Amino acid sequence: MSPDWRLERSTPSTMYEPALQAARRFPWRFFFQIVVVAVFGCAGVTFGVVQWLRSDLPSLEKLTATETPVKTTVFDARGRVLHEFYRENRSVVPLKDIPRNLINASSAPRTATSTTTGAWTCGAWRAPWSRT
Repeated sequence: MSPDWRLERSTPSTMYEPALQAARRFPWRFFFQIVVVAVFGCAGVTFGVVQWLRSDLPSLEKLTATETPVKTTVFDARGRVLHEFYRENRSVVPLKDIPRNLINASSAPRTATSTTTGAWTCGAWRAPWSRT
C-alpha cells in the first residue's frame, strides 16, 4: 500500500460539503422570523381569548357577597306566626341535611336520549346529514 491511499478517500470536510451548502442556502433568517411571529401570534390570540372569556365573569367580591332573599316573619305575643313577607320563599339548608340521592340527581341530569357515557349518539350520527 502506498501512503497516498488516504488522499483517495473523502475527508470529512468534502464528505459533508453538499449538506453544508444546502444548509447555507436555506433561508434561516426568514424561517426564524416566521417562527417568532407564529409564537407571539399564538400567545396574543391565547391572551385575547382568555381576556374575552374573563370579561363576562363576575368579580370574586361579587360572588362572595351574595345575599339570599330575606323572609320577614311577623309573630304575635304568644310566638305564633301571623304572616310571612317575602319575594322568594327561600331558606338556607346545610349540605349535610340534603339527601345524597337529591345531590346525585341534580349533579348528573339525564334525558331519555342520553347514553351511559353522556353522549347523544342519535344526534351525533344525524348531525352530518341535517340541514340547518
